[in-house]
Amino acid sequence: MSNLIRGEFYKLRKSKYFIGMIIMSIAISFPFIEIWSGDIQSSKMLQHGMYSIHYSFMFISFSSILFALSAEDFIAKDFKNRNISKSFAYGYGRKEVILSKLIVFIMFSLFLELIYTVILVIYASMKYGFCDTLDTNAIMYLFRMISIGIIYNIATITVIGAVAIITKNSFFTFISPIILFIGYYLFFDSSLVSKKLFVVISYIHPYIRGIWAMGRFAPMLDIIAGAASSILILTIAIAGSLLYGKYEDIK
Repeated sequence: MSNLIRGEFYKLRKSKYFIGMIIMSIAISFPFIEIWSGDIQSSKMLQHGMYSIHYSFMFISFSSILFALSAEDFIAKDFKNRNISKSFAYGYGRKEVILSKLIVFIMFSLFLELIYTVILVIYASMKYGFCDTLDTNAIMYLFRMISIGIIYNIATITVIGAVAIITKNSFFTFISPIILFIGYYLFFDSSLVSKKLFVVISYIHPYIRGIWAMGRFAPMLDIIAGAASSILILTIAIAGSLLYGKYEDIK
């Protein structure tokens, strides 16, 4: 399994889009800085680098398009063009191949996210300082914010990867984050949707639950629900991908 993961990393590094994705991640950090700079004018308490980390996790609603482009080339096209059969030739099973693809895709997506996060945090810290007072409460909040943010971002990234594996279609992979986020906001604004259905969706949507859980004074119930929602979606996405690989004729 470890050799398979290393092979996928090597394939990713040698791909044409590897450097392009990194450049795009750097490029999108600048509009993110503009959005953050505009929002903090109405809230002085957010004018610190530590709180910009919260924003970088929220920006997955935009940067997920970048992750979808990566999944389109790295996963969907590999399955569609049957390049995946080369791994079977070395004796690896479907489960190992799919898991290795997902692991490498998740790690690369987190790396891209780290790039624009570091740029945003450095900018905010140089302008306003990292935090007002780095006491125990601030450290605990920072730990909770990063932990919850990573969990719900991984859940979202895994859903995109699962769509790429199951559909093997570049178009559906690309629009998957649009459906995930834009569809939710349309759902949120629609007066035609059942309130009970809205409550159910809001409780299992990793992005919404994650945002609530990362709040500075979020109640313990929101924190637990945010982590549980992300773990649930992550489990469903991975299980769905593995079940697809088990019953679908992948060559």
